[in-house]
This record gives sequence, C-alpha cells and structure tokens, in this order.
Amino acid sequence: MKKLIFFLKDERGQMLPFLAIALLIIMAFGALGIGYADIYKDRSNIRDALDAAASAALSPARKKSKPTYYGERYRPPKYQYYDNSTNPPTPLIPPVLISPGYWYKVTGNERDYIDLDIGEAQEAAEFYFKKNLALDGMEYKILEWDLDIDFEQRPLQVVKQRQNTEGVVTTWEENFPRWVSATLNVRLEMPVAWGTIVKNETIKTRLSTQTVKELR
Repeated sequence: MKKLIFFLKDERGQMLPFLAIALLIIMAFGALGIGYADIYKDRSNIRDALDAAASAALSPARKKSKPTYYGERYRPPKYQYYDNSTNPPTPLIPPVLISPGYWYKVTGNERDYIDLDIGEAQEAAEFYFKKNLALDGMEYKILEWDLDIDFEQRPLQVVKQRQNTEGVVTTWEENFPRWVSATLNVRLEMPVAWGTIVKNETIKTRLSTQTVKELR
C-alpha cells in the first residue's frame, strides 16, 4: 500500500505521456508532408511532360514560301514580214502571222511563312505526353485534354496585275503566319499517397502550358 501511494505521488517520468502524444503528432505531420511531397513531385512530372508535349506539337511546323506578286505579262504576236526564200527577200503584204499574242502568268518575291498540320500536331503532343508520364512510372487518368494552336496573322500585300490592258490592277491582302503557338490544358486524376487514411484515394489536378515557334 505504501509503494502504491509512493508511486502515485512520485512526479518523475510524468513527461512520458506528453512525449508520446508529441511523437504521434510529429509522425502524423511527417506522413502528411510525405504525401504532399509526392503530390508536388507528380505535378512537377506532369508539368515537364506537358512542356515536352507542347514543344512536340510544334515540331511538325515547317517553313514554306509563297509568292507575294501575281501578275500576267503579254507576249505580242510574231509576224513574218519577208519571204526569205526569194533573193532578194520579197516583202509580204500583209505580213504572215506566225504565233498569236497571249498572256502568261508570272510570280515573284517569295516570302517565307509557317505551315503546320493540326492533326499531326495533336498526335505528336499526345504521344510525347503519355510517353513521358510512362517513363516516370505514373498512374493517371486523363479527364480533359485541350490543345489550342494559334497563328499570328501578319497581313502581307499581294499584288495581281495585268499590264497594258485597260489599266486593270487589283491588290489584296493575304495572311502569312510568322509564328505559331501551342497552348495545352490538361486535367488528370491521380492516386494519392496515404489516400486510404484520409479516405480520398485520388486527387484531380489541372495544369496548362504554352510554347511558341517563331519564323526567324
């Protein structure tokens, strides 16, 4: 009986319950930190894959050229004025028509511009996005996928003219893309570390990126 009373009055070791509670709290925050670290790591992998996909979307873009001048020139008819079979040549009256006059098309002043097949860009973006996530060993489900291709339209004057005929001269403008941009938006569902503990085994995240290819 005396030992029991002594034990209850003894204040030594009373910090042990507090240490145990503090240890549990530290372990809980540690587990939570690990879970958030995994989430941010996955988001970083997704962003890297997204950047690679946007760049791959613009990889099929090619530089082409197009004439900025469209015109027609008139080639006059050809006549034979002398009969060269006689000696000396005999004048032909009227002259003999050898070839009639005609208009022929001419172009010039080639200007470079960017050409991109949208379907090819879409396939390249999806392929590299899935490939990079597979290399990172990630489990995911694509909920939304949106690739937007935008061209800068820089108007360029194009001239079409027919010379020496009624003064007809027509000018208009055509748009020549000088740069092209790819904006990629994706929404994914991914598993969460310690998801069974917090009763939420997956998390949904949305990321976007943009890249531009210029004509230099």
